[in-house]
Amino acid sequence: STIFSQSCGCDYNDHEKNRAARNAQTESSLYKEALTADIYAMEKDLSSCNNAEEYYSKLYQYVSYLKCASFYMMINEGSFCNSISSDVQFRKEGYDEYSAIHLAIEDDVRVPEKEIMFPTRELIPFRPESSGHLYLISPLHFQDQCIGYCVSVDTLNLLEYNRHFDWLNAVNLTLNIVHEKRTLSILNDKLNLLYMKDAMTGLYNRFGYTMKAMDMFRENILSQDSTMV
Repeated sequence: STIFSQSCGCDYNDHEKNRAARNAQTESSLYKEALTADIYAMEKDLSSCNNAEEYYSKLYQYVSYLKCASFYMMINEGSFCNSISSDVQFRKEGYDEYSAIHLAIEDDVRVPEKEIMFPTRELIPFRPESSGHLYLISPLHFQDQCIGYCVSVDTLNLLEYNRHFDWLNAVNLTLNIVHEKRTLSILNDKLNLLYMKDAMTGLYNRFGYTMKAMDMFRENILSQDSTMV
């Protein structure tokens, strides 16, 4: 709650200015609360993703919060997006020689053909056709883990109640969550294989047979193939 005092102790008292100041402060508080609610909803939605492609598809919906003309997200080449092994981790420092553009948005439209590899030293993936643009380069990281960086062009809300900072924090946090979920999924798959296969022969054991038999029978019935156990 907020308590307004109409007087600072002097005799002069302008009721119209006081009323305008109260209205402006109330509107500002309501706007900040709405922004906070939007960021929380964004974090919840992005945290529910199970893989990188699902994450980029959902993040595309929230780039509009930045009010920018174009947006590009660059991820280190060896990051979780392309890894198939749980041993691959985020870099501790620096960036790869080449970065992969995993999300390119221009004029509020996702541009898949611009999701390519390019030399990281160039920073900006596409040279502007005209001058006078504002390029904001923001690192993507979680604690000491380096994920990549993003570039927003002509962002209009840099000073709007730290909206850009809060948005970026939400992206950093949820990227790490998706990475941890993917790593856990890979480890669970490896653990299931250890239970299902004999360590010496590599053949399915009784547990593996129980897990796989019904699927194999269904596939063979549909393809009219014989099955021998």
